[in-house]
Amino acid sequence: MRRPLGTNVSISPVVWPGIHSYLDDKLRFTGCPPGTGISPGSTLLSARHKPLKSKEDLALVPVSTKRMWLRVTDPTSSKRRLCESSRETLAFFAHLSSRDWRPRPLRPPPTSSVESAADAFGKGNDCGVGGWLLLPSGRLLWFAHRYTVKDFLDLGLPMQADANLDISSYETLAQCFVLLAFWKAHSSGRLALTVLSMWSSITGVTLDCSHIAGEKNDDADLLSRWDGSAELPAKFLASNRIELSLSEFWQIRFQVTLFPADTFLKWQLPSADSLGPTNRGSRKRK
Repeated sequence: MRRPLGTNVSISPVVWPGIHSYLDDKLRFTGCPPGTGISPGSTLLSARHKPLKSKEDLALVPVSTKRMWLRVTDPTSSKRRLCESSRETLAFFAHLSSRDWRPRPLRPPPTSSVESAADAFGKGNDCGVGGWLLLPSGRLLWFAHRYTVKDFLDLGLPMQADANLDISSYETLAQCFVLLAFWKAHSSGRLALTVLSMWSSITGVTLDCSHIAGEKNDDADLLSRWDGSAELPAKFLASNRIELSLSEFWQIRFQVTLFPADTFLKWQLPSADSLGPTNRGSRKRK
């Protein structure tokens, strides 16, 4: 209780080398460092558990590639101020917790042995993701989507103008689409591919991923670069293509869909905002 009242603030290691420009000689913040919600007038007490008394002490703080924790006190407020990214994260979890979750059985679901691969490309303003899944029945499902950087900027994502500079993000998206494609086509099983936690918890599909050498990933690379009109190998049937929506993936909405789309049901699918089937029949029969 003898320590000054303060709160922990996370800061990027990239921002730390320039932190002195936001401090006066008494370690009071004169501005808000990027990616934080620190109020001007707050005082920096410590960094990485190392007490700080002057700006010269900043050079003694060890720096790594991980985010750093600062202890900051704001005498003008008794509340913790959150940066924009923190508010977005809390809003995301508030959205998830406001939805009804289906019951989970105590017995683990059966394992489904599915071979799959996914890849992404980025060049200038253009990018794309593609991949395939080979089901135990021998059916080959696939997806291919082309985007521009603006498609991601419109969703509020801080992407760079050259898509190749964010290629790891697009490759992660391709792996997420593998999960969604499997869920849409085979939602009752468990895919043995390492966890993409958010969508994995929503879909009930557990992923365990491994890297595939580029020369062995030709098909996924081809699909990620497909322009939508060029001829594809005969094994990629149009009827086995799975359409995935970028906006639906990012905004995460619970909505029931059919795959194949012409499957016959004796009721209509519930809307995104309702639960359970209606009493009106489907007009489509497989």
